[in-house]
Amino acid sequence: MNLKLSYLITTDEKGKALGVEEKAACHAGEGVRHQAFLVMIRDDRGRLMLARRSRLKTLWPRFWDGTVAGHFSPGEDRDMALVRRVKEETGLDCGAPAHLFGFAYEARYEEAGIEKEYCDVFLASGVSTETIPLNPAEVSECRFVDVPEAERMIAAGALEFTPWFVTAFGKCMQIGLPGRGGSHL
Repeated sequence: MNLKLSYLITTDEKGKALGVEEKAACHAGEGVRHQAFLVMIRDDRGRLMLARRSRLKTLWPRFWDGTVAGHFSPGEDRDMALVRRVKEETGLDCGAPAHLFGFAYEARYEEAGIEKEYCDVFLASGVSTETIPLNPAEVSECRFVDVPEAERMIAAGALEFTPWFVTAFGKCMQIGLPGRGGSHL
């Protein structure tokens, strides 16, 4: 059995690893809290890359996300997992993204399942986006926006965004990370 493909790392509400559980069990019923991550990518012009999840996704298909979401696999190096997942979803190459913060959340998607995660948020800046060979099983399209535009879009409900991205983006704005008149984004 390949633990990396079928099992996720379970955590408490503070992100402390507790063990492993089957991926399907983590997303069924009341869910099992597990490690996840969000990598937000800024291109070499400073714009945030938003990615629309593939229609093939079970949870939140066709919703917009903060570039790349994924899970750490048991025994996998964290930096390698981030770089791997960015490449798998977008085809982009990036160095190890910078860790910003983490948070626990849970959200149910209709009757399809639940996300009950401790989500670590990372930022990859200055990524060359000249060619973006998106993986259609993961991402159907992307767009680049500046941070104030993303704020307006979220506030206005202009697009359907994943709940973890809305929370992560809001936390970025609250803590005043450098980049937007003081924000990393």
